[in-house]
Amino acid sequence: MRTLPTGRAKVKAFYATLHDASGVLGKVGDEILFFGDDGSITAYDAALAPHICVLGETSIADCQQVMDRLHGGAVGVCLTRRQEVR
Repeated sequence: MRTLPTGRAKVKAFYATLHDASGVLGKVGDEILFFGDDGSITAYDAALAPHICVLGETSIADCQQVMDRLHGGAVGVCLTRRQEVR
């Protein structure tokens, strides 16, 4: 019996805020890191839990942003959306 090769695990990254800094939270190896938009890198540990707010997965948020732009931005989406009220 042969073992089938498996693909690499998908890397997930999340938009997050740490204190007042915005950035991306991701796992590199066995370590969870916060990559600040200012270039800082902070190792995440349990003591930071009260100070971090995870906002959403980057791939989903970026895809939604592209789709909104294709449909006229936030205003275009709101103005052309079908209203369900009859």
